[in-house]
Amino acid sequence: MYGCFTRSQDALFDLAEALLVAWWVQSFVGLSRVRSFRRRWSSVYAALSDGQVDHASLRRVFVQHAPLAELDGTWW
Repeated sequence: MYGCFTRSQDALFDLAEALLVAWWVQSFVGLSRVRSFRRRWSSVYAALSDGQVDHASLRRVFVQHAPLAELDGTWW
């Protein structure tokens, strides 16, 4: 996933990790206080405004790691 970020890679990756481990947080300031986000709170905004994502590569990563369907065809 890190390789899919073409600008502000470290900050975007930290932000993605913070979202995964603290999904209940409801604000950017709250996300910046999550232990896995090792930057100052303003870095959240900078990552979102300056960061760039290679969307095609990110889709491939998501598809590559998507969970497989159960035997009855149900996706979880």
